Amino acid sequence: MLIEKAIRILREEGIYIFFKKSFRYLQDKFQFFLQPYSLFKIKKFTSTDITESINFLFNKLLLIKAYQIPEEISQLLQILKERKPKTILEIGTANGGTLFLFSRIASDDATLISIDLPRGRFGGGYPIWKIPLYKSFARKNQKIHLIGADSHSQETLEKVKNILNGKKIDFLFIDGDHSYQGVQYCDKEYVEILKENSIQISMSDKGNPYQNNITESFFKTLKYNEVYLNEYDDFEEAYPNIENFIEVVYQKKRLHSSLGYLPSEEFEEKFLVGQQKPLFSENRSKNQALECPEKVLSEPG
Repeated sequence: MLIEKAIRILREEGIYIFFKKSFRYLQDKFQFFLQPYSLFKIKKFTSTDITESINFLFNKLLLIKAYQIPEEISQLLQILKERKPKTILEIGTANGGTLFLFSRIASDDATLISIDLPRGRFGGGYPIWKIPLYKSFARKNQKIHLIGADSHSQETLEKVKNILNGKKIDFLFIDGDHSYQGVQYCDKEYVEILKENSIQISMSDKGNPYQNNITESFFKTLKYNEVYLNEYDDFEEAYPNIENFIEVVYQKKRLHSSLGYLPSEEFEEKFLVGQQKPLFSENRSKNQALECPEKVLSEPG
């Protein structure tokens, strides 16, 4: 089976991709040899400073990793650190990066629960050698509970309730390899937990894209003009490509009919200085917009 897959990759994707994927496969298979080193480094690291914690996390020799952009996760951590959450529920552990960071900003006696789907694409549950690694994140009197199960199941929900034992959730973080429908609309069981804890829910009704049509339109554009046209080997390759599409193509070049056939950045600049002409005015028609060869025409949104 493995040999057949290797031959197929070699034939269909070429020798460069073959060696690249072979290296990643061997790296994943034998990464447990780095476990003692990672465990030692984590236990030795006692800082709760956000910048120091993020820099420590992105050390490539460690077996823990976060997929978020450092600058963005830093802003979230700053907000959480001010609130000192006592109970944190994370759905989607992946490689433990966010769980590690949350342990840095949570209260000294916090309860942290992390759920990961067994054999999931980004995490894969909790093999025996990973358990002490993730448990070592706990500081002082903190308690970390690892649940390797489907977050959609009623049994998993009951486990969470038993661990909480009546405590309210201060912070719920949903991430990881969940179904598209599940990420969009969430499970009704977790919605009930949010309501019980007076947490504001921000999502559209199931099957009603019109409530969030601007976001729906953006993600459609992103998928059809970037994601579906490429085959990313990993997150490291996907991030710069998607970032370039958003920051350069979508913001600076792509024309938006809802903005009078201007790129987003140009529209914002003119709006801020009070020079923006009425949308769809005779001063800037669709035909005039199409005369700009360096621009990319966009549908509404």
